Amino acid sequence: MLKDSKINSKWNNLNAMEQKVLQIIFDKGDIKPSEICEIIDRDKRTIQRVLKSLVDKDLVEWFGTTIKDPKKVYRIKNK
Repeated sequence: MLKDSKINSKWNNLNAMEQKVLQIIFDKGDIKPSEICEIIDRDKRTIQRVLKSLVDKDLVEWFGTTIKDPKKVYRIKNK
């Protein structure tokens, strides 16, 4: 992530959970929310809140047909 100046400029303003989830997305690439839940052993609702926060902060984006699409994935947002 050190090469991504957009992420680095916002990193210190993120809470610990946002940093952890962002690091997972950065390392894994496209990832489903359910996979993030399994990796960090948190409930679905917690991960949804964190992902929404990261989307609102313009750091990640989701791809799917609808927000409730079970196949939707999240990835680091391109510049």
